[in-house]
Amino acid sequence: LTAAELRVNPLAYEDPGSEPSAAIDDVCVKPQKAHRKRPATAATGKEKRKKVWTTVGRVQHAGHAYTLTGDSVPAVLRLLSALLVASDLEAAPLLFLTDGQTSLKDHIFAFWAARGGIRLILDWYHLQKKCKELGSFGLRGSIAEKKVRIEALRRLLWHGLVDRALADLDNLPANAVRRPEVIDQIKGYLERNRPHIPCYAVRRELGLRCSSNSVEKENDVVVAQRQKRHGMSWSEDGSHALAT
Repeated sequence: LTAAELRVNPLAYEDPGSEPSAAIDDVCVKPQKAHRKRPATAATGKEKRKKVWTTVGRVQHAGHAYTLTGDSVPAVLRLLSALLVASDLEAAPLLFLTDGQTSLKDHIFAFWAARGGIRLILDWYHLQKKCKELGSFGLRGSIAEKKVRIEALRRLLWHGLVDRALADLDNLPANAVRRPEVIDQIKGYLERNRPHIPCYAVRRELGLRCSSNSVEKENDVVVAQRQKRHGMSWSEDGSHALAT
């Protein structure tokens, strides 16, 4: 790896003292049944109930943090917009850290379609998960051989070298591939998220965030610890009210 290769990565580096960042994620709990006892006329068989979902956002700026909750991603984005206005940060560049969920990215960019300065970074943990999937489902060979290939891919992505990572996947020998469709899925994932894969190594050196784990912790504190206990089930209104 050379400094010139690292400079090719187009993602800029933020100033955490003047630029806010936000991480957003969804968490689900068990829903309440419509009836405590099944009516006599109801069809037999196990009833499949939809989950009750809550969206949680974690906003950080200049050493301060704030947690937002809502019943959907757009609802949390509206609250985030109001918080930025109230904090005189409506014109500041805004960085999002996400797990790569396509619908979440689409909501973010659609909500601020007319506003510049929106950037998104793919969470490093979820990117590593894709590398592990390669070894678990896509590759053939011994554990040691798989580990060498996964670590090589992981190292390239840690330095933001997506082109080289894709080239390595293209050049895998046929006898090393167990399921070509898994390789194609991982390549598609990297292509879709190419604009959001930074040089994580430089970010780490600069003390900048590489992960959306702050909001995942908030999911646990705000929702899971209080609503995922044995025997609990929730209405949408009740779940969202307690989370708020």
